[in-house]
Amino acid sequence: MAAQILAKAGIQTLIAGVPGVGENFNDHNIKLYGYKPSLAPDETIDGVQAGRVSTDELVRTQAKVLGWNAQDVHCKVRPSASELASLRPAFQRAWARDFATGLLTDPEGWTSRCRGRRSSCKMAPRDEMGAVDPLLNVYGVKGLKVVDLSIVPGSVSANTMNTACAIGEKAADIILGELGVLEGK
Repeated sequence: MAAQILAKAGIQTLIAGVPGVGENFNDHNIKLYGYKPSLAPDETIDGVQAGRVSTDELVRTQAKVLGWNAQDVHCKVRPSASELASLRPAFQRAWARDFATGLLTDPEGWTSRCRGRRSSCKMAPRDEMGAVDPLLNVYGVKGLKVVDLSIVPGSVSANTMNTACAIGEKAADIILGELGVLEGK
């Protein structure tokens, strides 16, 4: 199947048939709730997120806002049983299907999407549709590692940047260890 899909994209050579590649793609759901703080507009990043401030101008002037965290409040909002009962039936169905289990899939748009796509080359045994092994090697391809959020096997209920940084740090240790560069090796 992979060879036929690649051929349609104009790619004629399949180096390794790894059925798990692309099989587990999912997106990171997030809902942002705006609120009015007691801070002045130049003390928040709201202008950046809303597009009212030019990021080019911020870089040119080396604005201190560039060193700030993106969100200063983060939470999960889960309704109580009585609150859930008071919501529309369509929301209740979406909740039961997508959120009550802890999984964050939502094709009907109850949450908004952020750029946190992952899991298309999950780290798992090959017979479980995995694409990479615990040392980040792509099954069947010598000398190729995957070092990004695509190796995460499922939904991440956290800031995906933190997860990506942890993957990068672990990958650096793995690669440096394989090269014999780490101290004490």
